[in-house]
Amino acid sequence: MMSGIQAHNEKPASVWNSGGGRYDEISRGIADSIEHCVLRLDPKPGEKVLDLATGTGWSSRLVARRGAQVTGADISSELIAFAAERAKAEGLNITYQVGDAEKLPFADSEFDAVISTCGVMFASRPEAAAAELARVCRKGGRMALTTWLSDSNLFKMFMVMKPYMPPPPRPAPPSPFEWGRTERITELLAKDFDLAFEKGLSQAVP
Repeated sequence: MMSGIQAHNEKPASVWNSGGGRYDEISRGIADSIEHCVLRLDPKPGEKVLDLATGTGWSSRLVARRGAQVTGADISSELIAFAAERAKAEGLNITYQVGDAEKLPFADSEFDAVISTCGVMFASRPEAAAAELARVCRKGGRMALTTWLSDSNLFKMFMVMKPYMPPPPRPAPPSPFEWGRTERITELLAKDFDLAFEKGLSQAVP
């Protein structure tokens, strides 16, 4: 088993590993939505912030520039390695480690705030991931998520592509677009967080 990764998440981890640092260009394309999420989180100097499913570390770098003590966790060791190199090159002191969103290697209430930009929505077991978000964030802390809307143009594009894609495994993993429904987010997180929602359009760049 990969270090810190549950057995059922080893295959998803290998899929994310295959893209490596190339995912940074995807983050560049949606940088405006990531920056907006950081703005809403409003990290303060000295606060401990977890960037969950950090990917290549785009969000964690923005948070670190605001003076917070940032930890980036991701299921992909390759993405973590890239994020660490990029942060070092930019002179940012960020801790990165492999971590399964459904079983995080952190203590209860360890963080003042948690952010995840188009990341935790890919969790294989959403209920477990939501419970972990609440567990590691201190009482009275903050959380900010950027997720795909379930009625977005991106969703429509996926529906067009679906007939041409290989069949999903059985049982099929949950759709990340479910995290774009306010009803689903409420089911997952309302018992632990006071929720507010915003809808926006990312001006993606090539």
